[in-house]
This record gives sequence, C-alpha cells and structure tokens, in this order.
Amino acid sequence: MTVTTAPLSGPRDLKEGAIDTLTPFAGESRKIRKAISLVQKSLEPRLWDDDLHLDTRHGHKVFDRERAAVRQLMRLLKENFDDDDRHRRNEVSAEALGASQAAIDALVAADRVLAQTALDDAAAAEVQDPKRQRQVDRGLARAQHDLSRGDSEQADNDFDDAIKKYKSAWRHAQKAIKEAAREPRKPRGRDRRRGRGRDDDGSSDDDG
Repeated sequence: MTVTTAPLSGPRDLKEGAIDTLTPFAGESRKIRKAISLVQKSLEPRLWDDDLHLDTRHGHKVFDRERAAVRQLMRLLKENFDDDDRHRRNEVSAEALGASQAAIDALVAADRVLAQTALDDAAAAEVQDPKRQRQVDRGLARAQHDLSRGDSEQADNDFDDAIKKYKSAWRHAQKAIKEAAREPRKPRGRDRRRGRGRDDDGSSDDDG
C-alpha cells in the first residue's frame, strides 16, 4: 500500500471533504454519524491558527478527535468484511463502506500534513540561543522518527495508530520550535558586578 499524501489539498479541505463523503450515508450507521461528529469537532476554530497550523496549546485535540473518528470507521469496515474482503453483512451498503475507507484515507492524509508542516517549521526556525541547539536537534529527530513510524503504520493499514504517531511528531516539532525561540539567559547579578570597573582588555580602573 502506498502512503497517502496530500499535495493538492490542505488539512481542513481534506477533513471537510471527508465529512461530505460520509454525509450521504449517515442514515445507514451510527458509527458513520459518530465519525462525522468527531471530525466536525476537530474543525473548531479555537483549535486552529490557520489552515495549516494548529493552536499550540489545544491543537493536539484535533488528532485525538480524528483518531476517534477513524476508529469508528475502521470498526465499521471490520464488522462488514471478512479476511477475504468479501461483503459479509448487510448492515450498510457497499457504497457506504467505500465512502468510509475514502474518509479514513483523507483524514490520515490531513493529519500527516499537519505533522509535516510543524516539522518543516521547526527545521526552519532560527535558534536564538546556540546552547539550545542540541535540544532543538533532539526534538527534530524525534519528530522525524515518529513521522516515519506513522507512515509505516499507515502502510500496514493501522490508520488509527498512524494518527497517533503523527500527533507525537507534531508535539515534538512544537517543542523544538519552542526551544528554538528561547532567548539566551541574561547574566546573573553577580556576573554583571564582576564585569564592572574593568576595561575592555580585562584590567581594572585602578591598575597601575
């Protein structure tokens, strides 16, 4: 299976598209209705800074709600297909099942874009204090690691776990951005006093 990416659509567009895909089949399953509700909640304006960036404090809830929506749809698919992918039950139509899988693909792709965007922002951030470069690099490495793990989960059709890893990548990227923005510490009072009364060459004013 090829990992889904979203080169032409932004995360919000993908989420809204997933809702549109599922809505015609909402009457067929409570799980579909629940998934729609969860995705709608993930689009609450307070969770977003703009179409590509989540609120740093509350943005993690977008991944949580998305993952819960995907799990509802995964359960629906599991209940209606056997191991050979033959239609097993008549609870929902084949069209509804196809829409559910399409929605899952869109939601996972949206969350990957959010994680990748945060990682790109972190990588481009200027580190204000060189002493924090190691912490920034560590956060970037962890974010990239979790992004790759998310891709592996997606390739294995473990879509809910993929979103969990993308959330972790996003959080590590946010930490790296925060570390990069920290200003160098100002010298303590004792250090400033030590510097008083000395010329540029390090000699004191009363040196003979």
